[in-house]
Amino acid sequence: MRTLRRSYDIAIILGILTLLIVPSVVAQYYCEPASSIDNVLKDRQPASDGKIHVTFSFNDPNISQTSKNAILNALNQWNGQGSTSGFVFEAAAAGVTGDVEFMPSTNQTETGGCAAYKPSSQRILYSHDWEQRATIEADGATVIAHEIGHYLGLDDAGTNPSTPTIMNNPVVTQTSTCENATVTTTTVQQNDASRANTCITNARPTPTPTPPECVNDSDCASVAFHK
Repeated sequence: MRTLRRSYDIAIILGILTLLIVPSVVAQYYCEPASSIDNVLKDRQPASDGKIHVTFSFNDPNISQTSKNAILNALNQWNGQGSTSGFVFEAAAAGVTGDVEFMPSTNQTETGGCAAYKPSSQRILYSHDWEQRATIEADGATVIAHEIGHYLGLDDAGTNPSTPTIMNNPVVTQTSTCENATVTTTTVQQNDASRANTCITNARPTPTPTPPECVNDSDCASVAFHK
């Protein structure tokens, strides 16, 4: 399954199409390794609304409104599933770097020629080609929603998963580019949110049980005996 990792991210750069081998069918999708999941997701406690609040920011003073709208569209899709995922994204305060950051990059190794999540920096990097794709907001949002899925611990699902998921990958052809690549499922599904909740829950440390209070000496002795 690890050969599928980032297949969405790299499949749409023409220069490496011949290097990619992506199975046509994957029955289900899996979680990213816990080590690659942001510590914010693993350690932050839920707010009063019962959800873990994650901040985001833009590291691009010249970002176009169309690109920003596509990113916000993707974030809103995930927020719409917040009651299932247990997470909600909100804008970081002005001048503050968010827990996850959106940033342009000209490095095709980092973006795969389109967009990609970089766990080491908690950044979702996007290319000029993705910015061209984002002139159609829904198309740009599909890619970013997929990358947010990686941030939330979801692995790729292949080109034709049995269950609809935003983590599906495009079918690669000789004419595929970031701008024209298509997938069957283009928006975040409830099962994506449910799976993300499972992935993050499994990556979070197990709480240390609170020892029972000793009401009397015999209770204390019993507790000590069973340690």
